Amino acid sequence: MNKFRYRVYYKFIGPSKEDPFATKPLSPEQVRHCLDDLCARLPSHFSVITEGSLLYVTAVTSDSEQETDAKLEKCVVSLNLATRGLSLLIDKLTEQ
Repeated sequence: MNKFRYRVYYKFIGPSKEDPFATKPLSPEQVRHCLDDLCARLPSHFSVITEGSLLYVTAVTSDSEQETDAKLEKCVVSLNLATRGLSLLIDKLTEQ
């Protein structure tokens, strides 16, 4: 089995082509709500630890790294597109 770890977090990036009306940062409560929504969208073999406005996601799977990356990215991108002003970013973490 493969094990992959990620950090997902919110960063205000302002108006963009995808979200031209993102003129102010989301409140901490809005960010937490969006992170909870993301947790509900993740595949069942992804486990999550929440620390404030950060999510640490771990996937233990037989899928390849590219397939696992794509599954997480699909969830994050769909939520970003569905929520005005939301910019969740993903960092790939190395095993320690």
